[in-house]
Amino acid sequence: MMVPNGTSVWLLSQLGAQLGTLFFSDMQNGICCPMLEMIPILHAVHLTISKKMTHKSPPEVQATCVASCFLCTASIGMLLLLGTRLGLAKYLRAVPLIVLKGALFGVAIFLISSCLHVSAGLAIPLVETWRHWMPAVLLGLLLFALDEAVHSPVAIALSLLAIGIAPSALDALGIRTIAELQQETWVFQSSAASSAADSEAWYSQMWDLYSSCWQYIHWPVLLEMMPTVLGIAASASLLMLMDLKAVELLTEREFSLDKELRSIGFSNLLSALLGGGWPCYILCSLNVTCYRLGGRSKFVGTCLSLGAILCLFVASKLLYRLPRVLPGSLFMWLGLVFVKETIVDICSKHTHKSDVFIVGVMALVVKFYGFNNALLVGTLLAMSFFTVRYSGSQVGVRTSGDARFYRAICTRDFTEHSALEELGHLIEVVHISGFLMFASTPAFTDAVRELLADSAHGPEWILLNCQNLQGLDYSAALELATLGRKAAESQKRLVITELQSSVQEVLQQARVELKELPGPGSSVPYGLFYQSHYQSALQRCENGVLSRLGQRLPSKSQPTLGSEQAFMREVLMRYFGDFLPKDGLQDKALDRAMGLFEKKVLEPGTVLWNAGEECTKCACVVEGTLHAYAHPSRKRTKPSSPQRKVLGDLGKDRLVAIAGPGDFIGFLAFVNTFPYEHTALVPATQGEDGEEPESTSILVLQRSRYEELLLADPALGQALVRGFLRQISYEWRELSRLSVS
Repeated sequence: MMVPNGTSVWLLSQLGAQLGTLFFSDMQNGICCPMLEMIPILHAVHLTISKKMTHKSPPEVQATCVASCFLCTASIGMLLLLGTRLGLAKYLRAVPLIVLKGALFGVAIFLISSCLHVSAGLAIPLVETWRHWMPAVLLGLLLFALDEAVHSPVAIALSLLAIGIAPSALDALGIRTIAELQQETWVFQSSAASSAADSEAWYSQMWDLYSSCWQYIHWPVLLEMMPTVLGIAASASLLMLMDLKAVELLTEREFSLDKELRSIGFSNLLSALLGGGWPCYILCSLNVTCYRLGGRSKFVGTCLSLGAILCLFVASKLLYRLPRVLPGSLFMWLGLVFVKETIVDICSKHTHKSDVFIVGVMALVVKFYGFNNALLVGTLLAMSFFTVRYSGSQVGVRTSGDARFYRAICTRDFTEHSALEELGHLIEVVHISGFLMFASTPAFTDAVRELLADSAHGPEWILLNCQNLQGLDYSAALELATLGRKAAESQKRLVITELQSSVQEVLQQARVELKELPGPGSSVPYGLFYQSHYQSALQRCENGVLSRLGQRLPSKSQPTLGSEQAFMREVLMRYFGDFLPKDGLQDKALDRAMGLFEKKVLEPGTVLWNAGEECTKCACVVEGTLHAYAHPSRKRTKPSSPQRKVLGDLGKDRLVAIAGPGDFIGFLAFVNTFPYEHTALVPATQGEDGEEPESTSILVLQRSRYEELLLADPALGQALVRGFLRQISYEWRELSRLSVS
């Protein structure tokens, strides 16, 4: 039994791998190839088989080794298809991204090391052959500099082509012959070309192999090796998952891991059926190279498939005309790219110093002990650090509901409330609590991705309330950036609010761009935005939905109405208009109601009332803003300066409402004769737009005057009460839903 040429086996496996990716993958430029990592593993398996068959003939040993290789490849394909059927790919996302970065940094070191060995020849000491590997290093550095300077795939492709044809050009010009270059190890050696196996056509070799090997397979030994083969298949499946996630990370694209693993499963089955029988996967380095060279369509996979078929016939003639510096410079370029995307990225964006430590340790383990060991060590280190740091911290999406369930605490009339009851499904509010880390991020991203995926009937605005989010790690920070890109692609708006200062620092360190949510009257593009206060953010979302669907928003700007009196009349109409008499006496009732209010101007920092004080008045904002703060129970009677507190920190004063022009404040305690629940004051610090604080104009309704109205005009007093109670009912609904969520 003759063993076929290794090049033919590799090309047949490449053909099967690429056909599986071409027909079953959603990656337009996906490249699937045989796994180099399996060479030492399968070599160890074959060595074990040979030791178990010391008294058997060489054909039996060879046939059993070949069968084990095919069995391993088929097992990988079946395991991947079964895993995608069960949806097991989602568990990959529990692996910390910092672990992937560490593994990729180790791969970067391996690539740079491979540059030296491939360029110089494995059997030659590197110190004595610096003339051979130094050009590869310099060319790799030039490719990296060119890529960073011009970002042109065409320039990189032309440079690699020029390097590849250099030996043929030297031969054609008569400067140096191919034989001389081979002798000096500048190009690949052709010693295998004269072997008996290579002298026969590849299809004859494969036919001879498969027509004769079945009768020589020693099945008891093969069955004895099954647990090892299945273990290798499971380990290889993990490597494939990691490479897929690495491609997603380095190219900043999103893939369906289930679909891609399904395509790899078919690729492995086709590799076995076509006769190659070598395990294959979507290799990170090749796909990143393809992406950087401009590959964006199935044309790439089609050309690779046709190229594999062509190379089956001409590979022996072309392979040995290629210079060693071609793969050497390519490895150096990719190694530098991986270094930039891993250790440089981590050093500049790390959320904790332990991230840098994990990456460094994993790189050393990859270099000296292998990729699998590095993944195990990195995962254990990451889990240990996070367990110690965040033990006892619960996490998750606390609750989720649309704007028919959650409603902003702000002044709205009956028409607006009715419209939001009908259109509230266009806003989704997600309340997050605990700590977002690598193990808990998948549940959060699943919830948000589901909202982003439903383009026909899903929400247009997604509000993430992070008031109870205690912190997040590097994985969660990158996932938020990915969700922002997904929101822009899905033509939706993702708004984050109530971020603690520590969370903002992590996002800034990870270079996650949080654009301020445009104010009222401005159009809001699609993508990721930030608004510091939950109530303001939810109100902005509601206004966006109402205005987008043609709902006219009553003006809250005094200048547009021409006078303070006209503005106040419209505010009262919004609150009480539908409860006033319809017999033509409405204007008189409004005039009398307006006479109950007195105007006051409050300077920045002025406290209107403190939480816990007896309620003597309520107020309507005419110009400026009032902030309402809630305090811990121990501070309710004597609140400290809440405007100087860091909002959102547990145990600190918390901003619960912002009253702008046209908003009433304090009427809950006013109607029910309760003490004030919140402290109301004029903000004394700069606003989000950086403007200096200004004075606030309000209209105050004293409780004594309201009681006089109830005696003098019961109908008007009842209208005021009903208007207040309606607003209270909406606010209490919001507060009660938050309390039980």
